[in-house]
Amino acid sequence: MKKLISLLLIAMLITECPMVKKCWANSDNAHDYFMRGTDYENKNEIDKAIIEYKKALELNPKYGFVHAKLGGIFMVYKNDYDQAIFELNKAIEFEPDYAIYHQQLGLAYFQKGDTKKAISAFSKAINLDPNLVPAHASLAFMYGMQYNYAFALTECNKAIAINPNSPEGYAARSAIYLSLSKYNKALEDATKAKQLGDKNADEDISDIKNEMAKNNKNGPLEKQDKPIKAYYPSGRLKSEVIYKNGAETDVGPTGSTKTYYENGNLEAEITLKNGKKDGPCKQYYENGQLQYDGVYKNDESEGLLKGYYETGELKKEIPTQNGKEKGISKNYYKSGKLEAEGVIKDGKRDGFDRTYYENGQLEYEGSYKDDKQEGVSKTYYENGQLRSEATYKDGELEGPYKNYYANGKVSEEGFYKEGKLTGSVKMYNENGELK
Repeated sequence: MKKLISLLLIAMLITECPMVKKCWANSDNAHDYFMRGTDYENKNEIDKAIIEYKKALELNPKYGFVHAKLGGIFMVYKNDYDQAIFELNKAIEFEPDYAIYHQQLGLAYFQKGDTKKAISAFSKAINLDPNLVPAHASLAFMYGMQYNYAFALTECNKAIAINPNSPEGYAARSAIYLSLSKYNKALEDATKAKQLGDKNADEDISDIKNEMAKNNKNGPLEKQDKPIKAYYPSGRLKSEVIYKNGAETDVGPTGSTKTYYENGNLEAEITLKNGKKDGPCKQYYENGQLQYDGVYKNDESEGLLKGYYETGELKKEIPTQNGKEKGISKNYYKSGKLEAEGVIKDGKRDGFDRTYYENGQLEYEGSYKDDKQEGVSKTYYENGQLRSEATYKDGELEGPYKNYYANGKVSEEGFYKEGKLTGSVKMYNENGELK
């Protein structure tokens, strides 16, 4: 399966600036260095290319595209993954919404061996650009390495649906089918990937045929009527996929999947329908305690999602609809006392917002509109005495504000306009006298 990564690396080499005019406006000298670097890179004179790109950044250090070019070079040609990650994070710092930067960062984290950060970066790339085929293929690859084959197949199928003329989705799905001993399907996808330009496909096809020959005496293994299991090197069970009546369609399996920690405790159990989460889903801490519990429909959370402390107490309740938070969300202390509550609409805070001390006393109260603070906001001491009061408009402080001592006397007062202090600020001592 790891040969797939070379196809993804090649697919993600950035050859065109996403915002050329923005990058090089009023930067003729930097652009000259960049163009020379590109010319050297095209000639495979990598060290010279690095020098020119760095000169471009000396003149224009905030251009994400050049940082991303350097990140790709350090990853592909130098195997210097730490430097690649540094450059790609710089690219994201200056141009955070460009999905390919996050995709490249994911590949760099994968090459370094940090699967968790790789998955996070690939997921971010997909959030920014749901049609980025290599990101779906990369995420499928990560899930395959974790033996989460149901999720892996789902991502492969998404990649193919987005662009059936791109080899990455077929190459990834071929690798997953091979891991599942579905040789005919693996061979079919590898052949399709070859037709679409995958240079590794010949080797993949050879591997598949060798596996088919080894297992021929056992007959075809295309139907899965029993759990598919994967194990840790220690021999302990790592994951199992259980099909419902052996059911698997081209869009993914229907049934359930379970993953386990190496200590034998359950890590997650997920109900699937056509490769998507559909039904009860649970996630556990390594000590065996339930961490999250919810219901999904068509891969989106639906109903009340509950979270728990590692010691078993209820931690949060999040109402959801169509995959977004909607309703009154609540957080709890371990004692069971309410810690915070607020209104969420379509994933955004919209309505009252409150936090509490563990003794039940109100600590803060305010309100939000479209995820921005709006109206009067107040905080309180643990004994209930008013601590501060201010007004917000469209997320910014607006109008008079006051802070109070625990004895109720004003400690400070002033005036805000469009989020900035205006005029003088009055400061008082605890006796109420001006300082």
